[in-house]
Amino acid sequence: MNYKRKANIALGISVIFFCICITLRYFYRDMVLFKLMLFVSEASLVGGIADWFAVTALFTKPLGFSYHTEIIPRNRKSIINSTAKLVETDLLSKETLQKQIGNLSVTQKIINYIDNDRSKKSKYIDKITKMIINYISKKDLKEVTDYIENIMKEEGKNINLADKLKDFIKNKFIYENRAKWAQNFLNKLSTEEGNEKLLIISQKILNSNEEGSSFSLNSLFKKLNISVAEDLADVIKTQLQKILTNLIEEDSTLSQVCVENIIKSIDSIELSPNSIEEWKLSILEKADFKPIIKSQLSILINTKVISDILEKLWDYFKENTSIKNVIDKNIRDMICDILEKKHNVIGNIASDTLNSFTDEKLNQFIEEKAGEDLQWIRINGSVLGGCIGLVLFAFLNLIFEPYVSPIIRGLLF
Repeated sequence: MNYKRKANIALGISVIFFCICITLRYFYRDMVLFKLMLFVSEASLVGGIADWFAVTALFTKPLGFSYHTEIIPRNRKSIINSTAKLVETDLLSKETLQKQIGNLSVTQKIINYIDNDRSKKSKYIDKITKMIINYISKKDLKEVTDYIENIMKEEGKNINLADKLKDFIKNKFIYENRAKWAQNFLNKLSTEEGNEKLLIISQKILNSNEEGSSFSLNSLFKKLNISVAEDLADVIKTQLQKILTNLIEEDSTLSQVCVENIIKSIDSIELSPNSIEEWKLSILEKADFKPIIKSQLSILINTKVISDILEKLWDYFKENTSIKNVIDKNIRDMICDILEKKHNVIGNIASDTLNSFTDEKLNQFIEEKAGEDLQWIRINGSVLGGCIGLVLFAFLNLIFEPYVSPIIRGLLF
């Protein structure tokens, strides 16, 4: 039940109540109770009718009465202009919007929107992947190859090769690959091929000793009971295994000494940045990467590879605060710039929208927004009128008639 119907029912009840009270008053004229009821019903009916007339007069002509009625349709132009101005200057003013825009984080909302639904994320990645593949497939292969080669060469020019070379030797080789290299060497010593190579080396050492070298190993070999190449190969293999095992262990003394000596040796090397840079630029200038790029394009241009790249780029984007801040700032600046130039459009939109309404639709629009309160005015009019009638009746019969009225009569007569 809407409030307009409730207000009509309240007014109808006031009419019925009035009719009942006037009938009872007619038959029981001397009874104070019915006199009270009639007085209250009259006040309630008057309040209800007055408020019905006032509310109805806002939209139409109640009972055809045209004097100061149809207030909203007759004043639609000023109402629309005032509403548009209110929206533009107060509700959605430049300052209010700029304050809200200043707190806007578009990138985080996009991230939350996509990451909250994995199927949605997969859908977008698939779409972008197809777009990339379609774009590349429409391009000439030579054009794509030249473009990638140019990027590689331009990026190569920005790399400090001297520093990268030292970092690679220190970090990649010494710390990461040293143990791996030692383990591989140790594994080869246990193979048949490794044993054969050690035997050949041992034989050469024994032969060179017999022929007369710069120093004699006879005494050493005798102490070690070495007389044939096989014995020497076993000794060398045993010692190499001990050394390599120590190199694999990070905490061993030999491993630490080895690392320290290698780092000192690398730091003592004087790499000429200028000469390395010239060599790098010369290589980049002369090198032709096109054959390599062409051979790899067919491998790289497929759905899985591009999807994986997009996944990694998305993860990188989410973790990179500086990129998100730059994007958000640019978006906010762009919105604020548009707002500064086109803020009056907000008022124009509100004005154009309301101007497109007919009188009937405008009335309906206002009733939808404020109709509940307007109908409550009518209901309150009937209720409040009855209450005021009750108070007035009590005043007239309990105070005015017995006390005030005699005083007035005495003064006048």
